[in-house]
Amino acid sequence: MRERKRRLDNPYEAVVDHCLDAIFLTRPEGPILFANRAACELFQMTKEELVQGGRSAIMDAGDPRLGPALAQRQRTGRYVGELRCKKADGTVFPALVSSALFDGPDGRTRSSIIIRDLTEQRRMVEALRESEERFFRAFTHAPIGMALVSPRGEWLKVNRSLCDLLGYSEEELLERTFQDITHPEDLEPDTTLVARMLSGEIFTYQIEKRYIHKQGHAIWALLDVSLVRDEEDGPAYFISQIVDISAGKRFEEALRKQGNEYRALVEGLPDVVFRLDGAGRYLFASENIAEITGLSVDRCLGKTHRELGLPESVCRFWDRSLPQVIQSGLPLEDEIRLPGGQGEVILNCRLIPELHEAGRVESVLVIARDVTAHRRMEQDYRTLFHKMLDGFALHEIVKDADGRTVDYRFLAVNPAFESLTGLKAERVVGRTVLEVLPRTEPYWIEAFGRVARSGEPVTFDAYAGELGRHFKVTAFSPNAGQFAAIFQDTTREKVSEEQNRRNMAWLKAMVEILQYRPRDVQDFLDHALDQAVSLSRSRCGYVYFYDDERREFTFNTRSGDPAPGCPLSEPPIVCALDHGGAWGEAVRSGRPVAVNGIPSGYQPEMGCSGGPLPLTRLLAIPVICGDRAVAVVGVADKESDYTETDQLELTLLMDAVWKSVENIRSRDALSRLEWLLTTRPANGDGGVHQPSYGSLAALNDHGLIRRSVDEDLLRDIASDFLDLLETSAAIYEKNGDYALGLFSSGWCRFMDGASRTLCGTDDNREALACGRWLCHESCWTQNAKKAMETGKPVEIACNGGIRMYGVPIRAGGEIVGAINFGFGDPPRDPVRLGELADRYGVDRDALRLAAEAYETRPPFIIELAKKRLAVSARLIGEIVERKQAEAEKERLQGQLLQAQKMESVGRLAGGVAHDFNNMLNVIMGQSELALDQVGPGDPVREALKEIFDAGRRSAEITRQLLAFARRQTISPRIIDLNETVAGMLKMLRRLIGEDIDLSWEPGAGLWPMNMDPAQIHQVLANLLVNARDAIDGVGRITIRTGNMAAGQPDRRGRSGPETGDHVLLTVSDNGCGMSRETLENLFEPFFTTKDVGRGTGLGLATVYGIVRQNGGSIDVESEPGRGSIFRIWLPRHAGNQCESEDPAPAVLPSGRGETILMVEDESALLKLARKTLAGLGYRVLAAAHPGAALETAAEQAGGIDLLIVDVIMPGMNGRELAERLKARHPGMGILYMSGYTADVIAPHGILDQGIHFLQKPFSREDLARKVREALPEG
Repeated sequence: MRERKRRLDNPYEAVVDHCLDAIFLTRPEGPILFANRAACELFQMTKEELVQGGRSAIMDAGDPRLGPALAQRQRTGRYVGELRCKKADGTVFPALVSSALFDGPDGRTRSSIIIRDLTEQRRMVEALRESEERFFRAFTHAPIGMALVSPRGEWLKVNRSLCDLLGYSEEELLERTFQDITHPEDLEPDTTLVARMLSGEIFTYQIEKRYIHKQGHAIWALLDVSLVRDEEDGPAYFISQIVDISAGKRFEEALRKQGNEYRALVEGLPDVVFRLDGAGRYLFASENIAEITGLSVDRCLGKTHRELGLPESVCRFWDRSLPQVIQSGLPLEDEIRLPGGQGEVILNCRLIPELHEAGRVESVLVIARDVTAHRRMEQDYRTLFHKMLDGFALHEIVKDADGRTVDYRFLAVNPAFESLTGLKAERVVGRTVLEVLPRTEPYWIEAFGRVARSGEPVTFDAYAGELGRHFKVTAFSPNAGQFAAIFQDTTREKVSEEQNRRNMAWLKAMVEILQYRPRDVQDFLDHALDQAVSLSRSRCGYVYFYDDERREFTFNTRSGDPAPGCPLSEPPIVCALDHGGAWGEAVRSGRPVAVNGIPSGYQPEMGCSGGPLPLTRLLAIPVICGDRAVAVVGVADKESDYTETDQLELTLLMDAVWKSVENIRSRDALSRLEWLLTTRPANGDGGVHQPSYGSLAALNDHGLIRRSVDEDLLRDIASDFLDLLETSAAIYEKNGDYALGLFSSGWCRFMDGASRTLCGTDDNREALACGRWLCHESCWTQNAKKAMETGKPVEIACNGGIRMYGVPIRAGGEIVGAINFGFGDPPRDPVRLGELADRYGVDRDALRLAAEAYETRPPFIIELAKKRLAVSARLIGEIVERKQAEAEKERLQGQLLQAQKMESVGRLAGGVAHDFNNMLNVIMGQSELALDQVGPGDPVREALKEIFDAGRRSAEITRQLLAFARRQTISPRIIDLNETVAGMLKMLRRLIGEDIDLSWEPGAGLWPMNMDPAQIHQVLANLLVNARDAIDGVGRITIRTGNMAAGQPDRRGRSGPETGDHVLLTVSDNGCGMSRETLENLFEPFFTTKDVGRGTGLGLATVYGIVRQNGGSIDVESEPGRGSIFRIWLPRHAGNQCESEDPAPAVLPSGRGETILMVEDESALLKLARKTLAGLGYRVLAAAHPGAALETAAEQAGGIDLLIVDVIMPGMNGRELAERLKARHPGMGILYMSGYTADVIAPHGILDQGIHFLQKPFSREDLARKVREALPEG
């Protein structure tokens, strides 16, 4: 009784014990002094077990955040953040932990720990992330503040909770950054964590910070941030979760001020806590009651809800609930809805009876939690599930004894799924798919099984045969062994795609049929029927001619495989209309007749001798010419039924075919008419004439048509229709140059000559450009040019009084030119003739005589000429296309021969360089040693210096040979091309001299490259020397860099490699430029245009070799007198980190008595190296071959510090020797040397990481530095 009284006297202890969150009172070092009921329920232990187990019983010791959290609490007195906790059964769960240090009544330090299980909240947040697009409303109504933030800090998307928390509208927040509303004291820690996340140092972070409310006060929040990266691993946006911890802060503040541990715990709760007596009067209330009622604690105490003026619905709730709890003595949990300024608020209220001394319930403790957002979210999910237009179904997989997925069971479906599939929920839920749809295709089960096993979402298109529908499906796994699928019905789109494909096939077939050049009518009909059978997906087809006067059919042709037993195998067959079956019905009705699923005994086909045709489906199409049927075309035995679309398509096709048949039938008559026309005397002075001002085709130097087609052939082609019309004809290149210009009739020649006179110049180029050459303007500008622009035939009235018809010329699908002719009668009207005479400045009588001399052509002659013009255009295009193919073949063959030649030269250069380098090494080394032994005034010194310099220049030539041959040793590393070029600008300016200005234009944000910087030096030095020599006197050289994505054009519109990203290095000059002949041989070794003694011809060959060795490409643009531009594309390195180059030490490194084993099969070089190394302070063991080296090493009592070995030697290569010696002397360093790289140590000439290599020939300084570098440390 005393304990009960004590609890009544101290309301905070009762509040703590009935709180929904787990609350502990502990010592800072870990022991638990007190735990409330919620703690026992959450951790599945009694209070005694919790007190005995201490902090280690509830916190996950493996959580890396636990140590820093305890340190922060010790340092600052408080901690709020997420940690992992564990239950009695070992289950680990995420939790929001709030802990603070305070002084207890006895003066000793205590700590409070409040733990809220975040498992459900994390699940909801994760669900929001996974379905961001489909469930955006859940984001909007999340109970915590959520936002998407750009890497620069702009708010990209915010939810309602965040707006309510900060007091801003959504529009106001989107105009600000998070920096704008962060408390100044918290800005630096927050931005520091952002920078660490952007750099990849951390992936998420949590921070406790203050935001500035719109009204100016600070709001404490727990900020949880994660970074979403884009497809290129760049930062896309942050996902921020913002939890209001202001109540926790108030709790901590109350704890410090009042020194009462239980009140501090209560005030730190996010829930509203209050106590009511039996009459409903407030005995106690937590400070945050004002957040839901707008009333302070002081105003509430001692009053009922009605006295406080709360809504009647709220009062009725308490009138009903309080007596129930007091009378029953049992807790009650219910929800109450409160009207608020921003909408209705839903509170979950837990009413806990409190017993007093007499055992009666005299007061009720109430813990109220705002669950508005949760309830709205649940409603939104339910609404989305039932209202979404896409079908949704949840399933669990069914496995066999071997663990393979063999079926799946429906757990839930939405109304849209029922509508799309026709399967009702009551029929499918609880049953497997093979029970509902036994013929389900196996790929459905396989695909969904993979999703459930792997957890990886998938989207695919599939056909459900049993449902007869196409679906676009997105599947994901929400839980182990389950998958959810979202269905979109794409049947209509699939059917539409199939119909479009079929329409295109029919259209192409129609064009192909109409362009077919048959031998005769029968050949044309056979070809057309083959196409009709194929396109209609029929088994066979037939054509019958119909004689209306005799009312009978005559078999003409068939296509495909006739059905077994068909009597049509012996044509011709004649059948009367009345016995024509479906054919007769089609003729009589004048409409297509389709018979699908022919029943037994039905005879829809020809009732001719031999009986009915054994067909299953039939489609008969009448061919109507004028107002009479002239034929019937039938197709039969399609696998599916013939549709109205089949009828329409076949009708249109056969109508076009029959028109062509009529044209072919009249061909003989037209041929006779052509003969009559061509044998008549020509009008005027007859013949095909070249104009008096000469051939305009002579101005065409490089036209594609003129280069591809012989002029005589062009004349013959044009004559084919000029002989019919006796007017004019012209053939144009794409740029408007004439490939052929002919004028046949007196009228066209007369008018063209008159308009040419109007130009006032004898120069044809000037005349064509002046705009007063009226006939040229009609033929080119108004007709041929327009035909090329539209890609279609163009017909116009020309300036000369007749008409002009032109068609484009295509080659390989591209328009390359146009061809046209004039046709029609010249004007005979005196008024019109007078206007033309005045405009052209000619005599009216002369113009009238020219018009009267032209003989009128009948319309079919003009139509025939137009058809011939189209054929002529096609013929010219085919010739041009063939010539282009031949030219491309020759170009590729030339490239192949050039590549083979370059490779042969490279092999020769690489082979010679090895032995040559050995000899040069001896020459340079001995001369260098000799120079050390003679004084500055010795006459021999100058000669020795010349010998050394000559050797060094020869070594440079050898290096260029190796670079060209792609056999030089390289040590690539990640570099910034801008930094590399900038570091050698001073040297390059000295190289080109003071008269030439060197402009450096580095590109911004240049991508890194993996390349040896020494090769960049070689490339730029050779290019700039080449540019310097091309400039006479004062000039300018520009070096430019930039990034080039695959296929992207540069600033001059030239495209680089089609695949992969590259760094572009451009070197341009304003020198003398190069001819086409020079460009063709530019990269060949030993090719040079310089005077004897001024160049070796290896500079640009070296550049070419280096670029190719690094997987790049090079291009040159140059013309005489216009300078040159070299473009080099080098592959981009995928990483970002560039390596810095360590500067060489100023003092020549020397030895400290280390033992070096030198192995070299060239005796002179061995002696030289031995002498040099001894002079540098090393102890040298020399061996002339690998066998001697092994013997020497075996005899060596002490260790060997360094092995210097030639790569290629007789009997054993350097790498094998090094491996054998390394086994005996594991601490030994290795330095390889060679006159060229060998694949033994450097595949493709590229050294592996950690391999030390010395290129021959080398100087004493090179040897000293490489030895010191290769010696093991210590």
